[in-house]
Amino acid sequence: MTYLHGKRVLHCDLKSSNVLIDENWNVKLCDFGLSRINSNHKKGQARRVGTPHWMAPEILRGEKYEFESDVYSFGMLVWELLTGEIPYQKYSPAQIIGLVGRDDNHQIQMPKTDNQPMVDLFLMCTKRDPKLRPSFTKVVEFLEKH
Repeated sequence: MTYLHGKRVLHCDLKSSNVLIDENWNVKLCDFGLSRINSNHKKGQARRVGTPHWMAPEILRGEKYEFESDVYSFGMLVWELLTGEIPYQKYSPAQIIGLVGRDDNHQIQMPKTDNQPMVDLFLMCTKRDPKLRPSFTKVVEFLEKH
């Protein structure tokens, strides 16, 4: 993701089924069907891209998709790794849009784990305000430290 964002490419559908891992633990991203070069569309012109279970609140509201939106989706992947569950698996897309997109006080249930650094990473990446989310460069730095 750091490489893609460095090339100004937004994945737009980062989720577990689009992350492939081979027998040597090499990770590959797939399904670039929704990807785009950093777009210049304005609020109100955006369309929802991705899968609601991993989508950032701003996307669920139909706002502009930016690099920080991919970071939010990555945070949901971290949550999925910590819990072994699909985020919001018991909710319909419409319910997810209302809950995640519109409820400013909503936070998905915190994973029960002793892996505090990964919980911290999840919390950093899923901040409601996109400007408060780290870049993937910062995510890599965090992972290298922990």
